[in-house]
Amino acid sequence: MASSAPAEQLKDGNITEAPPAHVLRQAAYERRVAERYSQDWAEDLTCRMEDSVAADATSKVLKGSIHFLGKVPLIVHMYKEHFIRRYHQHRTVLHIDATGSLTKQIGSKRPFLYVIVAEGERQDSTSYPLAHMLSESHTVPTLEHFLSQLSRDYKEVTQQPLAPPRVVMDFSWALIHSTVGSLLKTTVPAYLDTCWEATKGDSSPNIIVSLCGAHISHRFSRAVKESGIGGESAPGFMWLFAKLQQSKTMAELDRWFHTLVMLALSKETPRTLTEGLGSMETPSNSAAAADETEPAQEAPKTYRAQTPFGRHFDQLLTAAKGEVVEADRTTSAFYCPRLAEYLVRNLMPLAPLWTQIISNQRPESCKLHAGKKQGKKKLRQPKQNPQQQSEEAELWSTIQLDNDAINSLAHGQWMTDDALNSYCQALASSSGGRVASFATYWQPAMMAGRTSAMLKAMLTAQGVHTADIWLLPYNRRGNHWAIYIVATKTNTIVHMDSWRENGLGRPNRLDVAFIQRMLESAGIADQSSWGTWRLVDPKETPQQPDTFSCGPRVCFYAEVAATGCHRRFCDSSMRLRILQEIRSVPVIELLCQD
Repeated sequence: MASSAPAEQLKDGNITEAPPAHVLRQAAYERRVAERYSQDWAEDLTCRMEDSVAADATSKVLKGSIHFLGKVPLIVHMYKEHFIRRYHQHRTVLHIDATGSLTKQIGSKRPFLYVIVAEGERQDSTSYPLAHMLSESHTVPTLEHFLSQLSRDYKEVTQQPLAPPRVVMDFSWALIHSTVGSLLKTTVPAYLDTCWEATKGDSSPNIIVSLCGAHISHRFSRAVKESGIGGESAPGFMWLFAKLQQSKTMAELDRWFHTLVMLALSKETPRTLTEGLGSMETPSNSAAAADETEPAQEAPKTYRAQTPFGRHFDQLLTAAKGEVVEADRTTSAFYCPRLAEYLVRNLMPLAPLWTQIISNQRPESCKLHAGKKQGKKKLRQPKQNPQQQSEEAELWSTIQLDNDAINSLAHGQWMTDDALNSYCQALASSSGGRVASFATYWQPAMMAGRTSAMLKAMLTAQGVHTADIWLLPYNRRGNHWAIYIVATKTNTIVHMDSWRENGLGRPNRLDVAFIQRMLESAGIADQSSWGTWRLVDPKETPQQPDTFSCGPRVCFYAEVAATGCHRRFCDSSMRLRILQEIRSVPVIELLCQD
């Protein structure tokens, strides 16, 4: 502007022709915008990608914030190493959401903005974004590529796979399939099979996939409305559906499902919900069932016929149709067989994703790093020569404490395996051979398939043949401590678990079978004497009111078994005794020095 102005206007003292200040500020702003933005969004994002790499002075592995750029269709992957490292320190629940209302129109489409949000490390801390993606394509390959690249870069930064305890998302098939495929490395039907086995206590998924409760409620509410149900009937169905969402066991889920289905299939209005259902008799024919599609006509590839949950609730619906009392006219405002069919066809096959039957099996706030050292031990393979077997036997009782183990004894912290093992070992050391303590690595050893000869060598090196008490603490599903206590004099195996909500925390048959193998290898029991042994699982075991005191409680159980001293459990005093005891052992004290 100054270069194009006439010389007379630029003469010293001439201020009449000079532009006002706001005009100059506007011109400067337009100049900065022109230099900063390009009319081609792809070129502009490319420049931003290069600038973010050059300006990133803190990241060590992943430089910059944009790590993938696709032009047609528009795809942009955005995340920072700082947030990856922060999440690795405290792996909490991840929430995946997508919205198109926050982005501007680009060409003929408005791209979706995907965001992965991590919950705060504590209840009073805020959540933070782990990753973002802009995409015009809402498909499984697009989302799976995004999650796979994030997982790959996460492993490159942390040297560990991206394994959140739980992933929550909207009811979107693209999100469900891509999350299960990229994070769990499996398919949705296979994941549902694992969940079905988990309800029986046989296995559990490493990552829990959940659907947002508000979205599921909204979808069912829309189905209720489309079914023509209104007035006071709609809130009644929504109340029953909320009970389905809150169900924590299969028995509870079956009960509320039966209640809702019977209400939708009954033509007569019951006096009360339970009283009316209890007074119904099984008829020889059902008019309500005749109007609906029979299960045999269901396509074999649908989730209703393909998944165990779909088949289970399909059978319950068929049984409920047989319980319906025939009536000449419809007097119930809740009568809607179509709604019962919708529930079985669309929602019940995915029951583990929107109920609590799987997610309640482990406290999500328990930190997952306790299995860090344990994982290294379980990868160790059995050795063949006696010297190597003896060296590996020492592994079962060798404890190496670090600052993490000491810090885990602070109030509110989750005890690491080293802190727990060291206290049990201290109890055994002070018992004069009456107590034998097995480090938590005995459970991974079970998975490694030890032979009887290997077990015998290990147990001989451990010197457990004359011990009256065996302490076998273990980690249940990566996030909870429990213990088996073997009393060889009374031929008893006692299982103590302080987290037994909704029928969980029972002794695992594989664990008990391996303990039997250990007793046989030690020469304490044999096949002919198992009739005199008993497995005790006290139902009156005190339950923890929190999600972090399971470790001190296991140490308390071990202390009572080893010393016979009975006192009331106190989390803070127990942690103090553990710290004092493990520091009193000379070898442990040396290992604790920096």
